[in-house]
Amino acid sequence: MIQTSEIKRVFDENDVVLIKSSINVYTKSILELVNFGLENDKVIFYISATVPSTVFKTIFESTGIAHDNIYFIDCTTYSFDITQDPNIIVVESPTMLETIIIKIMYLHKISKQKMPDKSPMIIVDSANSLSIHNDLGILSEFFHVLITMVRPTGAKLAILTIMEQLTEDLSHTLELISDTVLTE
Repeated sequence: MIQTSEIKRVFDENDVVLIKSSINVYTKSILELVNFGLENDKVIFYISATVPSTVFKTIFESTGIAHDNIYFIDCTTYSFDITQDPNIIVVESPTMLETIIIKIMYLHKISKQKMPDKSPMIIVDSANSLSIHNDLGILSEFFHVLITMVRPTGAKLAILTIMEQLTEDLSHTLELISDTVLTE
């Protein structure tokens, strides 16, 4: 599991961090990352392409994490007709990468209006899931556009992967676009 001190060190120096996590500690790593973001006055934009946002909201509630400043872009629950939660934006499919970018831009705009002193931390959960639904070239382009958009705003980007499911090509692509890699 990644430690808060390690997260702080890499995010103090970098804007884009690739986190390669073992499946055994994946959820704990997410909780550590979210806690770090909230404790450091970030608003969280959580792109959930693996687990529905409602599951993570329940996990956050059960662990005492206040989720008022966590906004979800959920790519997994379109067909489930989830509740009209103002902190959840549903995207029809993980293949709709342009829509994800537009939703991030929208969340950035409204969060700056509501909380002008907070910069965002964008968490992509997970690159593995996005790679199942998208060609590697298109996924690489998505991350390049996202990074180009993120850097001037002061936002931080965490790209999560599950090591046991990571292909060599995806790993190489993500390492090239990241400032640093945390492996656990």
